[in-house]
Amino acid sequence: MAHVHAKPDWRYWLDFYLYPAIVAGCFVFGGVNLHWLWAVPLGFLFWTFAEYWAHRSILHTIFWQNHGTHLHHHQHPEDFVIFPIWQLPLVWLAFFLIMPLPFFAGFTLGYVWFVALHHMLHHWQLNDGWLKQYSVWHDRHHKETYYNYGITTPIWDFVFRTYK
Repeated sequence: MAHVHAKPDWRYWLDFYLYPAIVAGCFVFGGVNLHWLWAVPLGFLFWTFAEYWAHRSILHTIFWQNHGTHLHHHQHPEDFVIFPIWQLPLVWLAFFLIMPLPFFAGFTLGYVWFVALHHMLHHWQLNDGWLKQYSVWHDRHHKETYYNYGITTPIWDFVFRTYK
């Protein structure tokens, strides 16, 4: 996570518009065929692993030390967090260039789900239902930082025994 703001500015909302447009462009211009039926979900699944791994091994080490941005996020979860992917367009371009288009579409769709879900967990008033239960699970991660790293899904927390 790159910058933290008390109030959201245009950069916070950029992910909510840019990445869904990228996914739509992949589908519109990608010549969708049967190959997409398995490649898009596989790309989404790969996103869930990449997100879990980055959260656990990078955000809780590099961006945790010396009062880093991720530590700040844990201490102030109500702040609006800007994720760094759009700030590193060459990295996202590299994903586009090395991944098959339907896989990239699923990967990007996973990022869209991640950004939307993380926003809901921290900024919506959740009273009941599965999203409220998910919010309680995610809040446990903010309090006990060695558990529940997955935001997009808890699957990898089960696999790597970090689910609580």
